Amino acid sequence: MLTQAKLLFLFLLIFCSHDYHVSKCEITFNSEKARLEICQFMFLDDLEYAFEHSGYDTQHLCTELEKESADSILTKYIANKMLIKVGSDTISLNLLGKEISNDLSAVNVYLYSDSITTTSSFDFESSILLELFDDQNNMVYWTSGSGKKSYFVLNSDKTNIQLPYE
Repeated sequence: MLTQAKLLFLFLLIFCSHDYHVSKCEITFNSEKARLEICQFMFLDDLEYAFEHSGYDTQHLCTELEKESADSILTKYIANKMLIKVGSDTISLNLLGKEISNDLSAVNVYLYSDSITTTSSFDFESSILLELFDDQNNMVYWTSGSGKKSYFVLNSDKTNIQLPYE
């Protein structure tokens, strides 16, 4: 857990805005387990603001003050802002866990899908934090089942992409 000094630093960091708005989503198709594995990186102050914008209280993510409802609200937010489909089937995501970044400014959220049997591409849509910031960019790093890597940037002009299976 966080010490008082770290909590003070986190408090100061949250109330000092940053000049850019970006998130990073790393998506990997784990062919051994036939599932998607996702790490979604977001700045804590932006995410807490998104919770407040959605009508929730501050959740104090990754601190000793974190509310019991935090994981549930986090999961709902991501489910409303991130959509993955194969054909007409929506892929549901499960929360594995979360951890604060080394500099205490962001959170990494770890998600995974149930087993997927497909050899086609995935449709991926992300509108994470786009409701808040006109300059929001969501970077997507994709690693296919064959290990091929791709990079995309999503924003208010483009919120969806196709992720190739191969």
